[in-house]
Amino acid sequence: MRKTWITLKTKVRNRLDFIRYGQRIGYINVITIAIDLTILAYSVIDYRTLINTDNLFLFLFLVFTTLVWQTICFIRNFYAYTHKTAYYNLHDICRREMPVIADEVKEIYTADPIDFTDTTLIYSDTVNRLLQSEKPIHTLLCGDKEKRTFKYIKNYRNILLPFLNGKWHEMKNKNGSFYNEQKLCMASEFGQSGNDLYVKVCRGCYYNSYLTNVIYTKKLSHQSGWGMTPPANISNYPIRRLEKSIMSDHIGISTLALTTDGHVIILHQNEKALTSADRLTPSGSGSVDFRDFRAGADFRETLKAAAERELREETALPPCRIGHTEVIGFYRDLGRGGKPEFCCLTRLNAPLFEIAELEPNCEEQRDDFETFHILGETGKLDGKDFGRFSDMVLNRSPRSEEDRPALALYMCYIMLCRYLGKEITGHS
Repeated sequence: MRKTWITLKTKVRNRLDFIRYGQRIGYINVITIAIDLTILAYSVIDYRTLINTDNLFLFLFLVFTTLVWQTICFIRNFYAYTHKTAYYNLHDICRREMPVIADEVKEIYTADPIDFTDTTLIYSDTVNRLLQSEKPIHTLLCGDKEKRTFKYIKNYRNILLPFLNGKWHEMKNKNGSFYNEQKLCMASEFGQSGNDLYVKVCRGCYYNSYLTNVIYTKKLSHQSGWGMTPPANISNYPIRRLEKSIMSDHIGISTLALTTDGHVIILHQNEKALTSADRLTPSGSGSVDFRDFRAGADFRETLKAAAERELREETALPPCRIGHTEVIGFYRDLGRGGKPEFCCLTRLNAPLFEIAELEPNCEEQRDDFETFHILGETGKLDGKDFGRFSDMVLNRSPRSEEDRPALALYMCYIMLCRYLGKEITGHS
């Protein structure tokens, strides 16, 4: 019964979010048609009174005709917006092309790029040390980037909407969630003004990010045999500084949860997951919602709040079991238009046996989850399962296609090893 209710709730919310977004970008106008239909209904019900008013008959007839025509146009547009288009099958073109990185970005991210399946990552040891320090990072809320991204989407909506339509229908058929949640986006690189560190952020939504970051390396096929790419794609749009990019750049967040006796929790996504379906993932993984934003607080507090929320949502751990969270790394995913991603480490207030009955969220997670003893008594990565954990994350001995790590798990592992001073072998 619970799963049935969750499926119904998911379907209703998916449809409402999709329709509201169509209203927002001007493809359909729900408010205007609601007013028109109200006037039209009144005209039909009270037509005798209107006809008896001779001097207004012609005017009312014209109004009535206009309302009927507007209704027909709305139904046509609404059908075109929600009906499955002739486009299908997203192809990843990242395998044939590598993103071009602007010189201004290379000056910031100086570490060697890391290759992962179908994507490349860049990061900076300097930025990671900054995040791990205790120096406050002030958060500045601005709106310039949000306007720039939305202007791009609105200008090219006829090209971009088939991408959104196709993904919406795909998730609907899976009974999976495709919500247009309000997201927090990075609107600048980390900067310094005098002795103060700062970062700019802005409000965004998931659909904006899907139509910019997510489809950056995608090509959409058409039933007639040809296909199309988004206007800003891997072939013609280089990776830029966050304050200059038209990508929405909503902030990704992932965390590895460690028990008091050194065990890490690893989840397994199901086929309904929006990203990394059927992949092994960290204890908590997702993105920073705008409601996680802590105005006036250190930027790390926003990231920690988001990481712990994702952890609670995906594992159903009670808040009392969560101790504290540390931000341990930052990188940009070039395969998603340079999307910013943060890695965290969450210390739990419980040993393994007290969390053995976890029930992961069935919307995106499978019932099974794994734990690995990776942290020894000295606090180093020398637990009895660390070798097996490393082999799994580095994909040295996959048991099956479904036992492959998601990008978030891979990078959390890399950042954790660097954070705790463990030498990594066997990764590129």
